[in-house]
Amino acid sequence: MRQRLLIDLSAIGERMKNRNSTVASTDANAGRSDARALYAALDEQRRSRGISWQQVALEVGVSPSTLTRTKRGGRMEVDGMLAMVRWLGRTVESFTRGVTRKRQTDETHDPGSNAMAAKFRRIALSLEGADEGSHMGAPDFRVGGRIFATLASQHKGYGNLMLTPEQQADFVRELPEVFLPVHGGWGRMGATHIRLANATEDVLAGALRTAWSLRLEKNTGTKKKRSPGRG
Repeated sequence: MRQRLLIDLSAIGERMKNRNSTVASTDANAGRSDARALYAALDEQRRSRGISWQQVALEVGVSPSTLTRTKRGGRMEVDGMLAMVRWLGRTVESFTRGVTRKRQTDETHDPGSNAMAAKFRRIALSLEGADEGSHMGAPDFRVGGRIFATLASQHKGYGNLMLTPEQQADFVRELPEVFLPVHGGWGRMGATHIRLANATEDVLAGALRTAWSLRLEKNTGTKKKRSPGRG
């Protein structure tokens, strides 16, 4: 039986989408949209998840021709652009020309993301038996000496969770603007990014507890295999 999140991600996801839509609508007409940059970001996300453009169109809720227009740098309708930006978990300003360097820097080093990283650490360490370690200079969180989460990608705005591929698929399906697979083989095995700036504290808590519970189960299974049989 697949393990479910310990919180209602669907309800939280709807609240976050409504919030992002309001913010994005305010910014959509500021500056000139950069369609090619948006397409490149869509392609990077598509490749990281190993899905087709048809699947992207279905998930975003736009037509394939809209994606083709974006690739060519054509003019984008506001609704279509907002849908693509929400799917990426980004802001409209990320794909708007004329944004000042200071505003770009502020977005890259988002203080909100840093605050969520601090909450990520606090919640991880509040779980029973959890402690903080380090691998190649990056903080990680362990239970029974085994890693269940890290902040190795904090500079990119991500926390990392060690999940099963099935749990990862559930999380990404429920909140694609918050969760995405880690690129490459680790991602295919269940390693999952969580976008810190887009996650609520409830989402962080539920996701971390899920990764912690999975690590506990694996630790128990490892101990049983190592226990000598009775003769």
